[in-house]
Amino acid sequence: MKILHIINVRWWNACAYYAAILAKIQQDKQENVYIIVNKNSKAIPEIKKLNVPFYDNINLDTDNPFLLFIESLKLAKLIKKHKIDIVNAHRGEGFLFIRLAIWLSGNKCYLIRTRGDQRFPSKNIFSKIQNKYLTDGHIVTTKKLENYYLKTNLCKSDKIITIYGGTEDIKPYKKKPASLHNSNKVIIGILGRLYKVKGHQYLIESAKYLKDKGIDNFQILIAGTGEERKNLENLVQRYNLSDKIKFLGFVEDRNAFLHSLDIAVISSIGSEMICRVGFEYMCAGLPIVATKVNSIAEIMQDNYNAILVKPNDSEQLTKALSKLISSKELRNRMGKHSRKIFLTYYQVMNFYQSTKNFYEAIRQKF
Repeated sequence: MKILHIINVRWWNACAYYAAILAKIQQDKQENVYIIVNKNSKAIPEIKKLNVPFYDNINLDTDNPFLLFIESLKLAKLIKKHKIDIVNAHRGEGFLFIRLAIWLSGNKCYLIRTRGDQRFPSKNIFSKIQNKYLTDGHIVTTKKLENYYLKTNLCKSDKIITIYGGTEDIKPYKKKPASLHNSNKVIIGILGRLYKVKGHQYLIESAKYLKDKGIDNFQILIAGTGEERKNLENLVQRYNLSDKIKFLGFVEDRNAFLHSLDIAVISSIGSEMICRVGFEYMCAGLPIVATKVNSIAEIMQDNYNAILVKPNDSEQLTKALSKLISSKELRNRMGKHSRKIFLTYYQVMNFYQSTKNFYEAIRQKF
């Protein structure tokens, strides 16, 4: 199968990761795969690491219809040149012109729209025409979004599927890094961008509540960069938590970081339509405390591998952390369950096979 992924995003986010890792798996399985990405996108360095052929000379991220038409001509030539069977668009920008390019190419080619962002499609007539008649198949990343499509009659049930994604398996470390191996503290970690939507402030507040309750045998590691770092550091200072919370900045070796932890946290108040870090936590066999936001409640099992709490609620977060800090047996049991869920549902081969089956079903249908 010849597949073209269109990843017209400006940054390396979960949507770009979802598309790029899928392209890499497909290429590993001997599919002919290509990627289109914005020329100045921060996703390009990561895509280069995957060794998947990509083009950055087609710009569909513009509101100018004349420029979009010119770009659609270039796209049509590319589709024809590589005899593309499936065009998988991972964003909505320039979507009508992608359909136009397929028509202009003369290829028998199918258009799949993957939607993994918080913005649900509108219900107007234009949206219905685009989704119901101009799109051959829809891949969404939560059941909530799939149900929305069906309830609003944006597509038929045989043209949509929920595929959560996944991540590559990582080789478990046998022990924590030397700096933590002899520590008698429970190491709690969070990995992600330092933006308000990630809810780090609630984790910091929880650390204060834990300390106020006399629970002192923990250390919190915050990995990631972003615009909120200064505000979060000020909050740590205000609560006198410098001995409890450390900011690590960008972590090059995510695997090493994950295997330094006893408990993993997702404190997001939004986002998480594709929860990459959730897959990584489960892959590493970690017990998780996470907010019930978007895909999280669908990919994790409450009180089995994770304790799920309300977003924007430091008290619930504190209670969940306290429960795990106090019981090594519970941490070990939930961690094993995380690993089991990952191996059963979220390995890259599951991701690949589900997507391939859907592609083939759409091709056979039309």
